[in-house]
Amino acid sequence: MSTETTHIKKEKQLVPALRFKEFDGDWEKKKLGDILSITSAARVHKEEWTESGVPFFRSSDVVSAFKGTENAKAFIPFELYESLSKKIGRVKKDDLLVTGGGSIGVPYLIKNDDPLYFKDADLLWVKNTGEISGYFLYSFLITQLFRKYLKSISHIGTIAHYTVVQAKNTPCKFPSLP
Repeated sequence: MSTETTHIKKEKQLVPALRFKEFDGDWEKKKLGDILSITSAARVHKEEWTESGVPFFRSSDVVSAFKGTENAKAFIPFELYESLSKKIGRVKKDDLLVTGGGSIGVPYLIKNDDPLYFKDADLLWVKNTGEISGYFLYSFLITQLFRKYLKSISHIGTIAHYTVVQAKNTPCKFPSLP
């Protein structure tokens, strides 16, 4: 059997080439939105930014973190953060922020429950339910498979966008859990 035929057969079976002995069977193909909540933030205007307070992430912060570089920091007042968090919730450990404009699909894994807010529309919020490791999701979002998917859904224009609806419809394969 040729390598290509073997790959196609494995793809159809949804079985990874390398496995941990605790797992068996096919992986399940699902849409991210079927297993995770994906949303964005409430709007914060630039005139509401401050010199200190709660970190306020923009796409440039996520891209800088991904590249391991520094970016000029932005903040919002703690009182504004509290008010907005009551409306939409708070990012938590193992959630992800994903860039939605410009350099689309760049992930940022939330490492703790410290206060953090982010720019609406620039960043998508993938709320982790605890059923899937945040690191697993992060790892998926940096694969060539995901990059290829992004390229297939991106429109041709001045700035590429990855929307909440597109994120919810993103196909992903997950191991069947016992």
